[in-house]
Amino acid sequence: MEINISPLLAKIILKINPFTKIKVMCRGYSEDLKNFTELVWQDDKYLDFYNNETYPQFQIWIDGKWIQARTKGTGGINPRTGKRRPITRAFYARTNLVKKIFETAS
Repeated sequence: MEINISPLLAKIILKINPFTKIKVMCRGYSEDLKNFTELVWQDDKYLDFYNNETYPQFQIWIDGKWIQARTKGTGGINPRTGKRRPITRAFYARTNLVKKIFETAS
């Protein structure tokens, strides 16, 4: 699962991320504007996260072990308009992620 995030959130997650299941990805790294590259805090802590021309997009990539996405709302086709309703998602932290956060904080 990929989630777009702001440069500030990318920097915070990258700095305090004790998990290997959450990957902070950047498009534009090493002048590669088509693909995403995984960032590692030890190597990339001096990266200019706020330069939108060089680093236009950040994402976190998560597997289902830590975060679970669920659809919200009725979804389907709107009977009045005949158009598909937008699919929205809610993200829930699984209990093992919450435990890991509290263990890391103590």
